[in-house]
Amino acid sequence: MSRVQDLIEILKSRGLRITQARQGVAAVLVVSEEHPLTPEEIFQSIKKSDEFQCDQASVYRTLSSFEELGIVKKSIFQGEAARYSLCGCAEHGDDHDHHHHHEHYFKCNRCNKIEPLDGCFLSKKEEELKKAGYTGLKHHIEITGICPSCS
Repeated sequence: MSRVQDLIEILKSRGLRITQARQGVAAVLVVSEEHPLTPEEIFQSIKKSDEFQCDQASVYRTLSSFEELGIVKKSIFQGEAARYSLCGCAEHGDDHDHHHHHEHYFKCNRCNKIEPLDGCFLSKKEEELKKAGYTGLKHHIEITGICPSCS
């Protein structure tokens, strides 16, 4: 089964209708993998595909419902529109509301390419906070500079 089909099955299991917008957004996000996209970028990709039909408002509504279900995570980069990428919480049966999200990205100042970064030096601190009773912990780190392609 394809990853898009896996997402469709998750939507069905949560009682959602499988609309053109939901299929289109799922397909675009799967192709983009971990690279976060703006709603406008998602809409333009759907428009170009000819496979799915939807309007821009449907993309926003779909992203909102996907976020509530833990299918996508929303990232906000300094001075930009929100960006969305797939989140593995729903696929693995995790509770999205209580899942610890570590968002680390490198953003090129020239080409605006955004790349996810692996590893987290704040995990230990988050564990300390969790033990102290803090909940809903997440963080976002954005490192900017010039990527190797633009250097």
